[in-house]
Amino acid sequence: MQPLVLTNDGSNVTSVTQPPSNPQVPITVSQNPIAMTIGMVCFLLVLPAMIVALFEFINQDEYLYYMEGTFGSLVYSTTIITILLLSGGYLTGLIRSNVQKMTCGGILIGISSLNLLLRIFYLLDYHSEMSQYFDESLFEMMFWPMHHEQLELAFLGIIIGGLMMNSSHNQEQPLATTSPIFQ
Repeated sequence: MQPLVLTNDGSNVTSVTQPPSNPQVPITVSQNPIAMTIGMVCFLLVLPAMIVALFEFINQDEYLYYMEGTFGSLVYSTTIITILLLSGGYLTGLIRSNVQKMTCGGILIGISSLNLLLRIFYLLDYHSEMSQYFDESLFEMMFWPMHHEQLELAFLGIIIGGLMMNSSHNQEQPLATTSPIFQ
């Protein structure tokens, strides 16, 4: 017996030997409305994040807690904007193919890893400067909001990138059913 397939015109199951009645109509998978909403919110948050990043870049000497420089500020802002853009694209369904998911996940992991390395180097530098005045360990300084929030953002970007790359391995099941029940 032939395996059963769902035709793309929405009719019931037919045999593989029968061609679909309308091959121009693609089979679409409905998108989760909650994921679409969250994706749109991510897209909407990109503009305020860019404005804050621009003001931080313009007024670097006033807003940065310690000397991280222009490059660190740009990497931090780029990480935030990239997380929002790629998460929004993924959740709204704009990033569909496995190649796109792997590429976006790799980009996000790369930028977030660079951000994490910079944050760790800045934390070590800050700890060496402040150890003259404070008797706190490196791990106690990590609990300060100016440090742990930035480290959390870098880890979050790495996790989201990994989940994007992992979702590319979970390919959609083919429409052909090869279950012994239907054979």
